[in-house]
Amino acid sequence: MTSWIPIRRNLYDSPKTFLVARQLKVDRFTVVGMVVYVWSWVGEHSIDGHIPDLEVDGLDEIVGIDGIGDAMLRAGWLQISGGDLLFPEWDQWNGQCTKKRLLDARRKQRKRKQESTA
Repeated sequence: MTSWIPIRRNLYDSPKTFLVARQLKVDRFTVVGMVVYVWSWVGEHSIDGHIPDLEVDGLDEIVGIDGIGDAMLRAGWLQISGGDLLFPEWDQWNGQCTKKRLLDARRKQRKRKQESTA
């Protein structure tokens, strides 16, 4: 549904990143890559961060890393509701209003830059 997702600059230093890295016994750069891939996949298959009929271990298959679903669940980046997966605060980070605000900010920044060089 979307071609891009915003990523926090401090994602590498997040306590959640440390938790997932520790649980999976990988470095934090690997965790950042994995969660960006998961979030990108969710963005392609959901408009609200809700993935119906997918088990936690289904994320393991998507990313190709055993345990990523459980690690994201333990870190709070994932929740389970019935038989569905929910990605908390999806609208805050990936909702259309957020994307519009970010695109507007980029447009204004480009305009200011053009005006300063003119």
